[in-house]
Amino acid sequence: MIPNMQILHDVGVPGSKIFHLLNYQPRNFLATTEQFKKVVEEIMEMGFDPLKTAFVLGIHTLMSMSKSTREKKMEIYEKWGWSKAQILVAFRSSPVCLMMSEEKIDKVMEFLVSKMGFETSLIAKNSVLVSLSMEKRIIPRCLVYQYCLDNGLMNDKNYCGISWWLKGTENAFIERLKRYEPEASNALKFYQEKLDHANNNGHMSLPFQIES
Repeated sequence: MIPNMQILHDVGVPGSKIFHLLNYQPRNFLATTEQFKKVVEEIMEMGFDPLKTAFVLGIHTLMSMSKSTREKKMEIYEKWGWSKAQILVAFRSSPVCLMMSEEKIDKVMEFLVSKMGFETSLIAKNSVLVSLSMEKRIIPRCLVYQYCLDNGLMNDKNYCGISWWLKGTENAFIERLKRYEPEASNALKFYQEKLDHANNNGHMSLPFQIES
């Protein structure tokens, strides 16, 4: 364990980030020194910044799956139009995008790209979106986003990109909806109904089907 921690220290990873990985996934440090060093070198070659938390999360991601599994997930992103360069940028930005199951990746992309009509490049630039809950975050907020569009609430003053709508904290999201006066109460009610339904039933009926 100590030799592997030293490897991270030697490439410039701050102690706080090393202990973050130690607390988050201590089993990573139980790998052989040779295996651990190989993964660290691969992460370095990918252009990860040792000073950022994404560096140690990237290490955990690569160590948590086989190369073949990783490649299968990358193939799904490629199927949705991501280039290898986009996948690399997405992985550096949010390593968790490769931690999701193949099914989860495909369903999120299917919903956001095919059903909502968002550009696949937008998802690539905001790869953390793939890790969000479909039922409790992505679907309810996208439906409210569509509700606001349909009701003419998305003017230049109020407009905010869909990535913010999905990534924003719950409080920030509610405050954003409150700006849409006098229709804010209806938008909030619509959102709360969708969210309550997801929390109570674990499944949300949609005006379309998400393919498995």
